[in-house]
Amino acid sequence: MKRNLMAHRLSRRGLMRYGGATGLGIAGGVLLGCGEDEPSDDGAATGPLGSAPSGSATANANLGRAQSGGTWFDAREVEPTNIDNQIEPSSNVTTATVPVYSKLVRWKTGPGVVPASVLEGDSAESWESPDPTTWTFHLRDDCVFHPKPPLDGRPIDSEDVRSSVERHLAVSPARQTLENLIDTVETPDESTITFRLTQDYAPFANILSGPLLVYVFSKEANAGEIDTQRIEGAIGSGPWMWERRESSVALEWARHPNWHIRSPAGDQVPYMERWRQLVIPEYAQRLAQFAAGRILSFTPAVEDASGLQSRAPSAQVFAEPVPQGHSFFIFDQANADNAMRDTRLRRAWSMALDRQTLLDVFGQVEKASELGYELDTGISNPPIPYGVGMEYWYLDPYGLDMGPSSRWFEYDPSEATKLVEASSYDGHEIKIDNPGGDWIPTLEAQIPMLRDVGFNPSINVQEYSQFVGGAYSGNGPYQAGWTNVTAFPTADEWCYNLFMPNAIRNMNALSEETPNAPEVFKLIEQQRRELDPEARQEIIHEIQRRCADEMWYVPSIKDRWGRVSFVNEAVRGYGDYDGGPSNWASETLPFYSLEG
Repeated sequence: MKRNLMAHRLSRRGLMRYGGATGLGIAGGVLLGCGEDEPSDDGAATGPLGSAPSGSATANANLGRAQSGGTWFDAREVEPTNIDNQIEPSSNVTTATVPVYSKLVRWKTGPGVVPASVLEGDSAESWESPDPTTWTFHLRDDCVFHPKPPLDGRPIDSEDVRSSVERHLAVSPARQTLENLIDTVETPDESTITFRLTQDYAPFANILSGPLLVYVFSKEANAGEIDTQRIEGAIGSGPWMWERRESSVALEWARHPNWHIRSPAGDQVPYMERWRQLVIPEYAQRLAQFAAGRILSFTPAVEDASGLQSRAPSAQVFAEPVPQGHSFFIFDQANADNAMRDTRLRRAWSMALDRQTLLDVFGQVEKASELGYELDTGISNPPIPYGVGMEYWYLDPYGLDMGPSSRWFEYDPSEATKLVEASSYDGHEIKIDNPGGDWIPTLEAQIPMLRDVGFNPSINVQEYSQFVGGAYSGNGPYQAGWTNVTAFPTADEWCYNLFMPNAIRNMNALSEETPNAPEVFKLIEQQRRELDPEARQEIIHEIQRRCADEMWYVPSIKDRWGRVSFVNEAVRGYGDYDGGPSNWASETLPFYSLEG
């Protein structure tokens, strides 16, 4: 869960390391309804409204006493370019699609649930996989479309799902994930769908939870009989129904009165009657709207946090987690002339970096601490990132379970210098390809550290398209690169796409000829076939250990820090229902309630 920081404005002792997730990357607000006090997210102190510590019987009971009513107001910078992410699977459009449609499965949310760790049915009630190439899903009998014509609240059926998969594979720019994986989709009856895959693939159900793949549209919509680009035709079975779309002003949804998901206490949700999302491009205006009480949740820049606290003294303050993703250096392993093919040099590169100091400076962690806010930070352990939704698969590179390869994460310039001197590196220039822009400050700060241990690095700024088509895609020759990578929905996609030959983000151009890489490839294929989650987790942990020992990707620090969010005191449930990446509108917002 998110940490409620208000109880620690004067004393920060006992703050827990954050282990949850958020999907709220926008400003948020509320038109007050009514509800009960919600517990603080800190088990050691009373929350800002005098609620009991989370984990107590009283706090958990409060979850069942939330009241319905009110309208949630929040804000977005840019309105969506369309409202059907099967046509455009961008984050801009997905935020308008997720509220409306269901998927077959979703990530369970609730107090004590680690985000993206427990899969539960969405439109599917259950599923089984007798082998990694066969997956059968059984639909719920209470999952119904919105009560809007022409569907009028009818139950979804297997043909809705089959035709949705067919449409996804035909029109979605994100179809690559599934098009070479699905062989056939069979519908033996109205409530059963069986997928037969072209290869063993244990995490198949997991990827169906992602925000960019298959949503259940009606068979009428999939046949083109309903226009999914008009709010009258955007009819799904998700928690929110389209009501209106005012260009450059606002988007508005009403609650689905018969949504099939219930709260942990068995309540009908969403608790709130409506959700209105304002279009406010300007940061300063969003901040002012929150301070005035017109929107309810806002994540300011750290330097603005103290001033906002003064303007909104009754607000709850939460530590937001590190967003899922990577920041790292990459090295062309297919370039025979690249000195960085030497494992010793890659290890030295890693040990030269004072990551904690860099995190403190660029994440403004120390400044936030001086203001009374504790921010989370974390270093990725490729292929698994530190951040939202990857807690179950992530292996702490500084922890005891990491084993001997943990040493290469330590800041040790003396040992790094010895490794450089023991190699055949002759001090020649090593160009670091990058796309420039806001990437430069954090990169420039690391150059002196690398020089101190004997490297001769230089910054090679490229046009964005050149960088993406080159080092970012593993297309050389190049020497080194510096980049961030945005989120893949699942651990398997991180493993496969960053390391396997010919994968879309195999930036280091690893191949069967790369020393020690074939053993990692075998582990990646093995985790794809392993159906037991704990056994699969251990395989993925072993992948992280072996990759860290090689340091093909040297983790860095850009954007590897959390933020501070301010939330109006009337909101209950904030931080208790954090879901998987990009699914905030369906896995989190429905469980928020408002105190009247």
